[in-house]
Amino acid sequence: MRNTKIYNFTIQEKVTLIDLLAKETELSKQSLKRYLKNGAVWYKKKGRKKFERARRASLELFVGTKVQFYYNPHLEKIESTPIELIYESRHWGVWYKPVNILSHGTKFADEGAVERQLQQLGKKDVYLVHRLERETAGLILVSYDKTLASKFSDIWASTKIEKKYLVEVRGDLVEGDKDKVIDAVLEGKKAETYFRVIEAREKTTLVEATLPTGKVQQLKSYFADLGHPIVGDRKFGRGKKDSEEIKLVAYKLKVTDPVTNRVFNFEVPEEKLEHI
Repeated sequence: MRNTKIYNFTIQEKVTLIDLLAKETELSKQSLKRYLKNGAVWYKKKGRKKFERARRASLELFVGTKVQFYYNPHLEKIESTPIELIYESRHWGVWYKPVNILSHGTKFADEGAVERQLQQLGKKDVYLVHRLERETAGLILVSYDKTLASKFSDIWASTKIEKKYLVEVRGDLVEGDKDKVIDAVLEGKKAETYFRVIEAREKTTLVEATLPTGKVQQLKSYFADLGHPIVGDRKFGRGKKDSEEIKLVAYKLKVTDPVTNRVFNFEVPEEKLEHI
């Protein structure tokens, strides 16, 4: 990430994390506590293979411990919108992710990400079955059990899980509402996208797209190749000059519980779709 300075330390004598960072960075302890809360600091004990996030200012560090601090002034204060529960059982749930919220955190920060918010809500084990891009709002499936998460992943690209997206594209896509299909090869595999015109607007078309295989990037690429890029898509659309919020919502999700075989149908609340 641009404007990020990475501090690396190896502990030479016992010290608390906040005292180390305050001494080495000259940032105030109040500021450093915000970075700790946001997930910008990592540590690895001597003999361990992996780094883990450090959030506790009073954490005692011993000789040989390694510390990494990803300092970026733009990430000191992170404003996030709460995710909203759509459905929850003991072992899994479906949540609504607003726009501009990460699914997973990054090494720079994780405050506000779906995974982090669920942890803050008391979920001990969180396994995101899939991800939505930061700018894409919609339904996200989460397992609270590792074994069940693996079963969900196994059926993710099957008919037991159906993903539908509400998309606004530029131009007059097609006339009528007959289902259409786009065939392509994605990462060496055949991929299909079905779409149905919902409404022809003055300069755009509102479409329901079904994505049996692949990822959301597939939708963006497909519609751009058709000459009808998604409104607000800066990567495949009209470049950075497109200042609108992307008009793409993962708005319907059919899930078959891999344990009970019970079928569930979820939909984003109508008030969440007012912007599209």
